[in-house]
Amino acid sequence: MQKNSIMLVLALVAVTACPSAVADGLISNGHVRGPHTLVTLTKDQISGLAKGKDKITLTTNQHKTLAGLPNSATVKELQILPVTTETCTCELANVAVRVNRGSIEVANDLFGRDWANSYREQLLRNSRREEQQKAEEALSNNVLKSMEVRLRKLSDRVGRQLKPVEQVSH
Repeated sequence: MQKNSIMLVLALVAVTACPSAVADGLISNGHVRGPHTLVTLTKDQISGLAKGKDKITLTTNQHKTLAGLPNSATVKELQILPVTTETCTCELANVAVRVNRGSIEVANDLFGRDWANSYREQLLRNSRREEQQKAEEALSNNVLKSMEVRLRKLSDRVGRQLKPVEQVSH
């Protein structure tokens, strides 16, 4: 009994310490976790999925059902996952979960994700950050050079030469 209690406490501590490990799952209790849209499958889609296909092409009616979601006009097909799938959502896009023979739940937050655009935006942010760092370094170097020139001029006026500062070893 004591060993089981210790294991239970350790499991609770692990879940408490790392809630993102539990919170990011796609499926919870047989349904898409979070906002989702229920879509009815056609007979052809049901047949294709029964034969092992894992994607469906959206029909006009299904597009109408999903019209309120971002980028819905650009999404032509959905990847269909079994309800037993255990995965996080970090790299998923345009995915649905088959909740029964004739319907799927589309994960609203993952519908219409545009990885290419996100990647371009990330590259642009990185490029701007690098340019800003270079500009700051250049400004810092210019300030130091300017100070050095001023100190040399002042030193020449006084008639002394500036000598490099020697490091004192301890």
